[in-house]
Amino acid sequence: MLPSGVNGRQIADEVKKRHPRAKVLYTSGYTQNVIIRQGVLDKGVELLPKPYTREALALKIRSILDTPK
Repeated sequence: MLPSGVNGRQIADEVKKRHPRAKVLYTSGYTQNVIIRQGVLDKGVELLPKPYTREALALKIRSILDTPK
């Protein structure tokens, strides 16, 4: 949860408005299947489930940055 009543999706949408080529990585304590099934994230959105290690985070970020848009 984020303060001020905003959620990660709203922040990501605002970033994408200002920087359309920006890539977004969501992290969540929920499993990917639960989040997608509930329609919270669009298909193809990158998600790193919690808990994760620094190494897993670094690898995921590298993978996202290396993937052509």
